[in-house]
Amino acid sequence: MISAFSGRHAFLSNFFKATITYNGIVYPTAEHAFQAQKTLDENDRNTIAGLPYPGRAKKYGKTVKLREDWDNIKVNIMKEIVTAKFDSSPHFKQALLETSSEELTEGNNWNDTYWGICNGIGSNHLGKILMEIRAKYQMAADKETLVQIALGTLAPEKLLAIALASTNVDVLAAAAEMYVQLDTGDIKLQLITQTPGRDMDRVTSAFVSNKHISDQVKQYIMLARTIKGFEQDVREGTREHTKWVMRRNLKILHDKIYGDDDER
Repeated sequence: MISAFSGRHAFLSNFFKATITYNGIVYPTAEHAFQAQKTLDENDRNTIAGLPYPGRAKKYGKTVKLREDWDNIKVNIMKEIVTAKFDSSPHFKQALLETSSEELTEGNNWNDTYWGICNGIGSNHLGKILMEIRAKYQMAADKETLVQIALGTLAPEKLLAIALASTNVDVLAAAAEMYVQLDTGDIKLQLITQTPGRDMDRVTSAFVSNKHISDQVKQYIMLARTIKGFEQDVREGTREHTKWVMRRNLKILHDKIYGDDDER
């Protein structure tokens, strides 16, 4: 769980600097944009847009003539503004995706129990909006990943990120099949040593540690890694029978998980 929008997760806060254009006006933060929508007065909106800090915008928002429909539309307006913030910045979008399946809660000590949570109490509307936006991005990213795997255009080094963070069982299964078909030297993460096998071991561990992967797919991955290890062994001639048995078992697992190729 991410329980506060601070530190490395400060970008989730509406106070974080992020230029947003909403209803034709450019605002320096999501907080500025949100506070400005409390009023229908264009002069007040422009004044808020020009304030130097989000705290000042929040304070000014308490002085404007509140539009009559505010309570009915404020959640939807917040969603539109936060969506605009992440849609307009690939950096923020990627950072949001990297929170993976973490629950997002705006823990605070200023008694905001509507948009966040204070002392364990709150509706956490902002956190829910962020998770909804993240789910939309994840769905689009998962679809693109499946297409790339099917076309054979996914770079092997991306397998580690998928194995570590994906929660989509279809993506994980497709990535696992791609992983098994790769040669040991195809995965070069450029993160550790000159030894290709260690990169593959790191990907193997990531797949096996992912709680969203079925036990059957994990067995498939571990068996494939063992076979790849044998293929690297200069003494592989003494293990030919063992390799044959393992390859047979690997095919049995593959057919159980992905279906017999002949029946597709």
